[in-house]
Amino acid sequence: MSLALALTDYKIRSLKIFKGAIIAYCLIHFAVIVAEYFLDLKSTSFEILLPSAVITIIVAVLSWRFPEARSVRAGLVLLMFFLVETHLLYNPRTFHVMGYWFAAVPLLALIIQGMRASQLWFVIILVSDVVNSLYVSSKFENGYQVTVETIPYLATTILYTFTILSASFLLYSLLGDAYSKANKENEELVLLQKSVEQKRNL
Repeated sequence: MSLALALTDYKIRSLKIFKGAIIAYCLIHFAVIVAEYFLDLKSTSFEILLPSAVITIIVAVLSWRFPEARSVRAGLVLLMFFLVETHLLYNPRTFHVMGYWFAAVPLLALIIQGMRASQLWFVIILVSDVVNSLYVSSKFENGYQVTVETIPYLATTILYTFTILSASFLLYSLLGDAYSKANKENEELVLLQKSVEQKRNL
């Protein structure tokens, strides 16, 4: 007797949710820039944040203009992945921070691309975690020590919490809209069946 777990990709799409994801992505990105400017988050750098902000604006505009394009949706997820990876390569001492941010990548893919894309990104993230750990180990043979400053850490925690909650709310709305649409279509089908039966009985 074998037990198999099958995750079906239902291809749920919502233009409203996609645009919501774009807005949330941009807000979080620029919130990080503001926090870095005023607080110095220690785990980010303007050398990465500012150029990536320009790219983010370009991708956001393209996403808004061509919301149904698969390449644009994939580009938004890819941008997030490279943003996190670049920060880690730029400063290996952020390994303990960026590891958590990587988890948001397959979550974003789930919301705007679907289950299959999210599964693929999950595998990519796992491989990246292993490769990154080897890279960091080559830089610091005995690990590394960090000094945690309360205010920058608090700001980062708030930003990360907002990111995860935003993704959760968007996913909940996506599933809720799909459920409501399915119920509406089911009600219309029931009404149609009743109408047909009534005509037959005449």
